[in-house]
Amino acid sequence: MLVNVVCDKLIKMAGFLADMRDYYDTTIVIPTFNEGDNIKEMIDLLIELYPNVSVIVSDDGSKDDTQQIVLREGKKNKKIKLLNRGNEAVHGLTVSVVDAGLIVKTKFFVVIDGDLQHPPEKILEIIEKLRHGNDVVIGAREKVISEWPWHRKLMSWGANT
Repeated sequence: MLVNVVCDKLIKMAGFLADMRDYYDTTIVIPTFNEGDNIKEMIDLLIELYPNVSVIVSDDGSKDDTQQIVLREGKKNKKIKLLNRGNEAVHGLTVSVVDAGLIVKTKFFVVIDGDLQHPPEKILEIIEKLRHGNDVVIGAREKVISEWPWHRKLMSWGANT
């Protein structure tokens, strides 16, 4: 009898732990504009790190091959979607994120840049905080990986203060 109780508890715990490594409840939104050099690597990383996650690439009318790459990846994995915003009257990061957020079908969504400047591994911490009841989780850049012009550094500093 005690063995059955212990086995039941272990099975439930294993299911809970497996659920924590399955990201069916999360969509990752990637706002893009001309990210053809990076987007496949970003998508591949996200799919590898977060099994069953949904991905929406909200593209603002890229002139490179960003959209074609996303469409090709979407044919291989139905959880990868392109939101083509090329013909919209208003463009920009904020409206791209908002438009994607409006079509998210999962409980949670996380936004990450498509230029690989934000480490995709950090999404795990964000998802864990969301799953533990936080309504909003905000990440902050600790250091810049590449050399930025002065105006970009100023914008980043202003956003973080």
